Amino acid sequence: MMGDQPTPGAPRIAMLCGSAGGDLRALLSAREAGLVGFSIVSCFATSTTSTALTVLGQAGSDPAHGESLRFKSNREEAFGTVARDWETTHPELVFLCGFPFLLPAELVRNFSGRIINSHPSILPAHPGLFRKEELAASHDKFLGATVHRVDEGMDTGPILAQAAFPNYGLQAFDRVLRTYRFIQDVLMVQVFRDLVSSASTLPAKVCGSILFSPGVDEDILHHFLARHELS
Repeated sequence: MMGDQPTPGAPRIAMLCGSAGGDLRALLSAREAGLVGFSIVSCFATSTTSTALTVLGQAGSDPAHGESLRFKSNREEAFGTVARDWETTHPELVFLCGFPFLLPAELVRNFSGRIINSHPSILPAHPGLFRKEELAASHDKFLGATVHRVDEGMDTGPILAQAAFPNYGLQAFDRVLRTYRFIQDVLMVQVFRDLVSSASTLPAKVCGSILFSPGVDEDILHHFLARHELS
């Protein structure tokens, strides 16, 4: 079963997830491997069919059970529920995992510095929503991902970590997607570890054709290399 038991006294985190559960799956996998420790105290998704809810349910060991909210049809009500929940559960960090909506300014201000987003581009290029096929078909020589703090703008908050890799194009789109998943998994777990441990910034690191900036810890890198086929 994915997801080890939360470590007593571990950081309390909240999740806002889209239809997929990749970032949440990465964090749970890293916890199961003993790379990080945390307790998920809040988890909301945009759909009842979100993979994130399934993944959290399979873990079965966190205080949060996961819930879908009507962000599309009644955004004000949904974010009101989120705000009240966070005021009760007191998350130390909040992770946006494929979450496709801008947060209300008041919510961002109330949790300033604690909300972290994973975005599938090398910001400041390509903020907002887009399809990865569009970037693979573009003239961009490099693709990549960014993990950043959330402010009141659209993907404009302070950058915490980035990774870049060659644009293999639509003819190798499966490879593009596999590389995206790998770098976003590594970045999410590395940034979480750095935030909770106040670790020193590592120099940029090259892994094959991928550049991580700042660098990443070897144990995290090896964990996800064993889980992903990149070639």
